[in-house]
Amino acid sequence: MFGKLVRWLQFRGAVNELNQLPESLLKDIGMYKGNIRTKCYEHYYKDGNYYKDYHHKIKI
Repeated sequence: MFGKLVRWLQFRGAVNELNQLPESLLKDIGMYKGNIRTKCYEHYYKDGNYYKDYHHKIKI
């Protein structure tokens, strides 16, 4: 749905991935650079499958 696979990892590697994503994409899926609130994000992947992921706060 977002034109590329969006992967959210629950370890330090996630910080680098978030920094590589365009801010407009982050806003589209309810994520913002800075302090990310704990929330359930519904991700639509390129393959059309639906995933529901729970993520902890990540400071970037």
